[in-house]
Formats: sequence, structure tokens, C-alpha cells
Amino acid sequence: MIELKNIEIGYHSALLSIENLVLETGKFYAIIGKNGIGKTTFIHTVLGLIPTIKGEIDINGQNIHQISANQRAKLVAHVPSKFEGVQHLSTRDFIAMGRAPYTNFLGKLAEEDWKLVDEISAELGIESFLHKDTSELSDGERQIASIAKALVQKTPVIVLDEPTAFLDYANRMSVQKLLQKVAKNANVCIIQSSHDLELCLEFADEMLIVEPNKKTIIPINRANCSKEKVIEIAF
Repeated sequence: MIELKNIEIGYHSALLSIENLVLETGKFYAIIGKNGIGKTTFIHTVLGLIPTIKGEIDINGQNIHQISANQRAKLVAHVPSKFEGVQHLSTRDFIAMGRAPYTNFLGKLAEEDWKLVDEISAELGIESFLHKDTSELSDGERQIASIAKALVQKTPVIVLDEPTAFLDYANRMSVQKLLQKVAKNANVCIIQSSHDLELCLEFADEMLIVEPNKKTIIPINRANCSKEKVIEIAF
């Protein structure tokens, strides 16, 4: 669970102000708003990469800005908009990098870590390309591998920055279905920023709409939301 307590986020001045907002585990949230409105800044602040100007963000009761980087990595995982792939890095080894916060000082993975990698890969149905070089994967395969890497990190929160930006429609649909399933089945709080309004309305539990005039986030349950309403508030 994420608790945002009377926060202001930004760099030198506040881009967004959020009085009180609770984001629950087991739910899939989509951040919707104009370009340059502060969606990525919000994500980087939740990740603990940017300090709040005011207030605090707690994940499972811990202030994300008052703990070490290794502790943060056990609370929140990040999936960037695109992973380009690396030559000579297999998909299985890439996914296993999600276990880094739990390794010893030598960085060596235990048998249980590899078992988890294989279990999650099987759950996501990606065994067929586990041993392929990541540079040889399609964009859709790389994005699902990135989500698998976040899942093996075993965090209560996963944050994604435009995860479908470089995918075709079929792969965008697959990723959204997967995120909806993961939030529910793994009891994870998933937050994604996106411009893919139709797919967000179809799969996300709640819209986190960035209101440009008040510069705040308005949460709206999908059941009470429409495309027209989102456009009216956000754009």
C-alpha cells in the first residue's frame, strides 16, 4: 500500500500537490494527463529518486525517502518504457537481475532465486525465449521480460513509465491484460503512466487523472469513468 500524505512534488517548485491519497495492493492504477504535466516526476518521486518538496510517501509504512536504496528496491520495482536488450545477456539472466536486492555481498544468486525466476517465467508463458539473447527479442517480448524482472523483485509496488509506448496494438493489449492479472493474482499495487486512454479504461481499476488547473491528481474508479469524463478533466 502507498500512502501519499500532503505532498508537493517537483524540482525547484511544485508541479503537483496531493493532499491525501491511498493506493492499495491488488489494484492496477493508470496515471493520465497531458505531456509535461508531471507524470514522470510523480513516478520518480514514488520510486524515491526525487525527494518530495513537502509531505511524505509511505510504502507499507516506510517513508520511501528515508531508507537505503537497497531497502527501496525491496518495496518498489520499476519498469521503464523500453528495454533495448543487451548482447550476450540471456532473458533468464536479465530477469534474474530482479533478485539483486536479496543477494549476498558477492551478488551470487541462490538456488531459490533461480527457482523463482523459472516459476514466474512459466506463469507468464515466456519459457520459449528464456535462453535467447535479449538483443534478439521483439519489443513485446522485452517488455514482458522487464515485467517478469520486476515480479521476481517481489515488491508490493510496481511502477511503470509508459510501458506500451513502443508496442503495436496486439502487444499493448497483452501487456495491459498481464498487468491487470498480476495486480490481482500477486496482490501487487501497480501504477503505470500512459497515453493509451482506451486500454487504461478497459483494464485499470482506477484512473489517476492529473488535473492541469489545480495541479493535483484526481482518482476515479473505472466503473464511474468514461473517456469523455477523463478528457474533460485532464485535457
